[in-house]
Amino acid sequence: MHIPSLINHNGNIVPTNTIELGIDNRAFQYGDGFFESMRTHDYTLLFDEYHQRRLDETLTYFSMQGQPIRLKDEVEKLLRANSAPRARCKLICHRSSGGMYLPNENSFQYHILLQDVEPQMFSSTAEGLSATVYYENTKSCSPLANYKSSSAQLYVLASLFGQSAKKNEVILLNQHGRVCEGCNANIYFANEKKEIFKIPLSEGCLNGVMGQVSDKTLLDAGYKLVDAPIALADLQKFNESWLCNVSRGIRHLSSIDAYVFPSTTCSEALISLLNMKYY
Repeated sequence: MHIPSLINHNGNIVPTNTIELGIDNRAFQYGDGFFESMRTHDYTLLFDEYHQRRLDETLTYFSMQGQPIRLKDEVEKLLRANSAPRARCKLICHRSSGGMYLPNENSFQYHILLQDVEPQMFSSTAEGLSATVYYENTKSCSPLANYKSSSAQLYVLASLFGQSAKKNEVILLNQHGRVCEGCNANIYFANEKKEIFKIPLSEGCLNGVMGQVSDKTLLDAGYKLVDAPIALADLQKFNESWLCNVSRGIRHLSSIDAYVFPSTTCSEALISLLNMKYY
């Protein structure tokens, strides 16, 4: 497998081993930054309008100022420089060094790296994933919860819990004890009527790009999509569940603790629709 040796550092293509982040880096000191995971195909950034909009919104919400990042151009420039037609990409953006909790300035630095080569198309998880609920820490329902902040301690602790429980995935709850999201993905449910339920942003989940793309794809195909808070007791109403994020696509959940989801009808249909549209 080709290992990318170049990264995009503030718009400049440079060798990976030439970049050094200082001890005063604000992402390191305070988690003062955010990231964006992306998928590419044939030297092209997929879902570029969705990613650009979320990037611009995050910079504004985090009060970071500077020259606009033309994400499509910067990602595709890096793909060509690495001779990598498809890869999992990650943008890491942080406020410039200086200050304590109150920064000295609001300019930002960014880095785009290629992490690994992804499968060419979306595909299903044949056996499904087994998940467990993480109770010890919950997500706030504040607007900040909708952004992919560099402060990821909750996800780290939840992932460790899932590993100790020998589960493939972990389900996070919000401050009200309701279902929020997977450990790194938005979560969907469907009932026998093929009505599809998603968690509203007001419940504290990430505003995921793959979720936005999935919503439009399902609505365009005529599915009924319901935004609704979901309590753990509501899980018995559904016969299907799946997770979605850009990096790993659509992944069927076979169970969440004692709740079993035998169907894959809607998630398989979504995978087919995405592949027809984007590949």
